Amino acid sequence: MSNKLCGVVAIIFTLLVAAGCAEIRKVTYPPEFTYIEKQDLQGAMGRMAASLAQLDSLIASGSPQGSILEQLNAIDRVASDLSRGQATNHLLLDEHMEQFRADVAKAKLMASMSSPNYYYAGRLSGSCSGCHQFR
Repeated sequence: MSNKLCGVVAIIFTLLVAAGCAEIRKVTYPPEFTYIEKQDLQGAMGRMAASLAQLDSLIASGSPQGSILEQLNAIDRVASDLSRGQATNHLLLDEHMEQFRADVAKAKLMASMSSPNYYYAGRLSGSCSGCHQFR
C-alpha cells in the first residue's frame, strides 16, 4: 500500500472511531447514568450564571416579585436539566446539585409569599461555591 492510501485509511478509521464514541457510551454506561457533554455543561452553566446575575440585579433594584420568580424558575429549569435525578459523568455536579436545587426551592417558596423574603434568593450565587471553590 502506498503512503497516501495508508494515510487515507488512517483518517477514515479515526473518523469512524470518533463517530462511534457516542454509540459506545450507550452500551458502556448503565441506563440510569446521564452522560453530559462538556459543551452542554458549559452552556447550561453559562445560562445559570446569567440568570443568577440577573436575579441579583433584580433584587438589588427592587424589581417586582413576578420578575424575581421568573428568574428563580429559569435557574430551577437549568438545574433540573443538569441533574435529572441521575448520576452523571461530573462528580461535583452529582455531589452538590441536590443541595443547590433545595436552595432554589427554598428561595422560590420565600419569594412567592405575600410578603416576599428575598434573602434565600440572594444567597443562591453563594451556593455555586460548592462546585466552583477550586476554580
